[in-house]
Amino acid sequence: MNKELKTIKNIFYPESVAIFGVSEKPDNLAQYILKNMLDNKYTGRIYPIGRQAGKINGIKIYTNLDEITDKIDLAVILTPAPTVPDLLRMCGEKGIEYAVIESGGFSETGEQGMMLEQELIKIAKAYNIRFTGPNGLGVVNMENGLCTPFSPVVPPIRKGKVSIISQSGGMSLTIMHIFSYEGVGINKVISAGNKADINEIDYLSYLMEDPGTEIIAMYLEDVKDGIQLIDLIQNNEKPVVIFKSNINPKTSQIARSHASAIANDDMVVSEAFREAGAIRANNLTEFVELIKLLNISTSYGNNVAVLSRSGGHAVITQDALAQHGFETPKFSDTFIKEVNKHVRAGVISLTNPLDMGDIYDFDFYLNATELALGDPAFDFVIFIHTYSVAMAGELSDEMAKGFATLTQKYRKPILPLFFTEISNLNSLKESIDYPFFTDPAIMLMSVAKIRDVSAFKRKLIIKPQTFQINNHQQRIINTLSPMGSLNVAQFHGLPVAPWGYAKSEKELQEIVKELGYPLVMKIESRDVSHKSDIGGVVLNIDNEGKALDAYNWLTDGIKKRHPEIIIDGVIVQKMLKGDIELIIGAKRDAQFGPVVIVGMGGIYTEFLRDTSVALCPVDHSYALEMLKRLKGYPLLKGVRGKKPLAINEVAELISNVSQMMIERFNILELDLNPVLVDEEGAIALDARVVVEKVVPVDVA
Repeated sequence: MNKELKTIKNIFYPESVAIFGVSEKPDNLAQYILKNMLDNKYTGRIYPIGRQAGKINGIKIYTNLDEITDKIDLAVILTPAPTVPDLLRMCGEKGIEYAVIESGGFSETGEQGMMLEQELIKIAKAYNIRFTGPNGLGVVNMENGLCTPFSPVVPPIRKGKVSIISQSGGMSLTIMHIFSYEGVGINKVISAGNKADINEIDYLSYLMEDPGTEIIAMYLEDVKDGIQLIDLIQNNEKPVVIFKSNINPKTSQIARSHASAIANDDMVVSEAFREAGAIRANNLTEFVELIKLLNISTSYGNNVAVLSRSGGHAVITQDALAQHGFETPKFSDTFIKEVNKHVRAGVISLTNPLDMGDIYDFDFYLNATELALGDPAFDFVIFIHTYSVAMAGELSDEMAKGFATLTQKYRKPILPLFFTEISNLNSLKESIDYPFFTDPAIMLMSVAKIRDVSAFKRKLIIKPQTFQINNHQQRIINTLSPMGSLNVAQFHGLPVAPWGYAKSEKELQEIVKELGYPLVMKIESRDVSHKSDIGGVVLNIDNEGKALDAYNWLTDGIKKRHPEIIIDGVIVQKMLKGDIELIIGAKRDAQFGPVVIVGMGGIYTEFLRDTSVALCPVDHSYALEMLKRLKGYPLLKGVRGKKPLAINEVAELISNVSQMMIERFNILELDLNPVLVDEEGAIALDARVVVEKVVPVDVA
C-alpha cells in the first residue's frame, strides 16, 4: 500500500480521536459526534475538547489540547470557520497528522471562504497534516466504530461489505441508513466535503485495496477528473455503482456544433461509466436496488427460474423478464417430478414461471428453490411470495432466512419478491440480513444493468491533451469558416463531396466546368451557423443561368436582407444524393477527453436525438457497435427488400474522426453534417470545426 493509501487507512483506523467543538449545551452539534462514536462502540480513546470544561456522556471535556498527554491520531473539528486554521495549526504543533474538518463556511460560500480554505491547505502542508473536508460529515468505519458525523446516526447500522463515497454529507447519511434498513451491510462511509486535500479519487483508490470493502457505492454531483476515475474503475474487479446527479442540461459550456448539442455532458458521463464497467444508477430507488442485488451476488446471468405462489404476480414478472431479454428455460424432468408430488388439485401448469398457488408447503418451497439453484440451466432464481401475516408470518420469516443459506451454499442468487402487509415488510427488514424486493419491474431492470455491465468492459482510456499556458497567455476559441472546416476534414482524409470556392462570377464558371451539374451553392460566412435558415443554401442547380442567379442571391440578395452578415464568398459543391443522412462528429469533453458521436441526421437531428457516443480512440469494430446502438440501425442494414448500405465505410469514417481528435488536440468540436450514406459509401456534404489556440494576453 503506497503512502497516499496509508494516509486514508490511518484516518479510518485511529486509536485515539480528539473532537474539537464539544460543549454541554443541548444544541451543540459536536456532542453528536461523541454520541455516534459511543453508540457504535468505537474501540479507541476519545477526547472531547471545548471552550468550557465539563462532562458529556460521562466523559471529560478538555479546554486545551495541551491538557491531553496521550498521542492523538485523528482530530475531528466542528467549530466556526474562522477558528479552524488556528486549531489545525495547534494540531500540527501537537504532532497530530490527520484531521476531519466538518465545519462549513469555506470555498462553498464565496471568495472569503475560499481564502480561509487556502489557509487550511497552507497550514496542513507546513505540518504534513492530511485532512478530509472541510464542509462534510467526515467518515464512518463499522469495523472499529469510528463514526464522525455531527448528525445522529441511528443504530444499529448493519456491518457488511459495502462502502460509500458521497459528495454530499446529507446524502451520505441517507444512503447509509437506507442501505442498512434494506438488509445491506455497511463497511465504510466517506462524506468528501469540499475535497480541499483528499478527494473522491483518493478515497476510491483506497477502497479498491481495502479488504473490508467488496462493493463500492458512489454518490457524485460532479466529476472533476474523469480520466483517472475511469482508469481506476476499469482496472479493478470490485463492482462500482455510481448515482450521478446534477444532470440539468444547462451547462457552462455552450455547444457550438450539432454534435456537441446532441451529445450532452450527461450522455458522455453515462458512456464513460459504461465503458469502464461501472454501473450507473439514474435515481435513488435504482441506486438502492442495485446495491441490494450486488450484496446478494455480483454475477447475474440470463437464464432464470421463477417460482411463484401467485399466477398474476408471475405474469407481471414474466413481462419484466421479457422486456429486459432474460430467458426462462424449461424445468428438468427431475424438478417436474418433485413438484407433482406436492400438487393438490392438479390445476397448475408445470412451466417456467411456475405457478405454485396449488401448493401450501413451506418446506417444499425451500426444496424447490434448492432444486432450481442446483440446475446448471439456471443462473438465478426468483421466488415470488404472497402471504398474510396472520396465516404465514413466522414461516415466511424463516423461509427468507433459508434463502440466505441456499445462496451461500450454491453461489447463485435467490431474489425474493415479497407481497404482504407493509408493517410486516418493515419488521422483516429488521429481522433478516438478506435483501428482498417488492417490484419485479424495478428489480429486473437493475439485474439487467448488472448483467450487461458484467458482459461489457472496454479498455481504451487515453490521457487528455491540452495546451500548456502561462500567466501571459490565454486560450482563444474559434469556429472555422465553412471553407476552413472543409479543408481540415479533407486534410485528415475524411470523405467530402467535391467542392470549390468562388469570389467572382469568373471563378464560379471555372468551378462549374470542373464539377459539372447538378450543384448546390452555400454562402461562406463565419457569422451564420444555420445557412438554410436565411436562404444561404441553393439546391438543384442544373444549368448556367441557375448558377448565376444563385451566386447573385447568395452574395447580394442575402446581404440586402441581412446587412449585419459578412459574406466572404460562395462554396460550390457537387450535389449528391444518398439513401439516409447521418451526423458524425466529435467533441473534447472537459473530464473524459475526446468523444466521437454518430446519430441519425437530417433537419431533425437535435429533436430526435438518436445518438451513440464513445470515448476515443474508437476502432472499426467498436464503431460498428456504436451504429448498432442507434434506433435507426435497421435502415442501414436494409429494410423492406432494400440492400444493406455501406456500414463498414461509415464505421471507417467514425474511426478516422476519432483518430483525428487524438492527433489534433487543438480541435474542440467537429461536425460532419449531413453524411450521405448509400450502398457504395459515405460522404460528408458539410463540415464545421471549432478550434482553440494560445495567444498572448494582450492580443485578445
